[in-house]
Formats: sequence, structure tokens, C-alpha cells
Amino acid sequence: MKILDLLKEEGLLIETLFTISICTGLKRGEILRLHIDHIDFINNSISAKRAVVWDKEKQKIVLEMSQYHYFAQRLLRNILS
Repeated sequence: MKILDLLKEEGLLIETLFTISICTGLKRGEILRLHIDHIDFINNSISAKRAVVWDKEKQKIVLEMSQYHYFAQRLLRNILS
């Protein structure tokens, strides 16, 4: 079976989230902050404008994409050092 076929067995929400992730390359935090106005049905595109991340205390933080990229770079530096 193909992955997308297996996802159908998990229910519509899980299938939709994973399909968006697989087909667009968006990460979990980016998908969780998507709104209908981020989707351009005419040009078949999605613009991720915000992302959700969790800090060390498991508190949810919503970041604009420029902040998110800075956060991801800082996190990567901490992992590699």
C-alpha cells in the first residue's frame, strides 16, 4: 500500500495534515497555523505566514515566519554545539 492510502485509515484530520506535509514540505508548526486566507486556490499555492513552536516549558509560541527562521537557526546551533 502507498502512504497516502494508509493515511485514509487514520481519519480525515490526520490524512489532511500528513497529505499537506508530504505534498508541500511544510512542517507541523507551519501547518498548525494555516488559515484559509493563506491558500490561493487560483494559483494552487500555500503561503505559511506563521508557525507554532513549543519552548522548554512546553508553552506554545506563535511566531511570524521571520522569527521562526531565526528560532530554527538558533535551535540548530544549540544542537550542533
